[in-house]
Amino acid sequence: MAVRTVYDWLDESSRQNFGAFPSYSYGHASHDENCQLLWEGDGGRQIWLQLTTNTLWASWPAPERADRMSLRGGTWKNTHLAAKEDFDIDLPEQPPEGFEHF
Repeated sequence: MAVRTVYDWLDESSRQNFGAFPSYSYGHASHDENCQLLWEGDGGRQIWLQLTTNTLWASWPAPERADRMSLRGGTWKNTHLAAKEDFDIDLPEQPPEGFEHF
């Protein structure tokens, strides 16, 4: 079962305790304007920080769709969990430098 599915089942007070969960989307870009690259790994995995909103954006190639998968707007813990459990994508255990405050 997808981690996102479990999160969607939570009531609002439980979601607040769990913390912000990233939204999932497919697109051709790894980030948008006003972003700073925080980390880049093998296979096109990237983590960006949207500077005007302090929003995390993790992305990687999605060959089955010929574009990119993105997780955007979650805490580091929840983004890391979603990438691993729902997509089998390894991101760093600790937040990249520049994202420690989340």
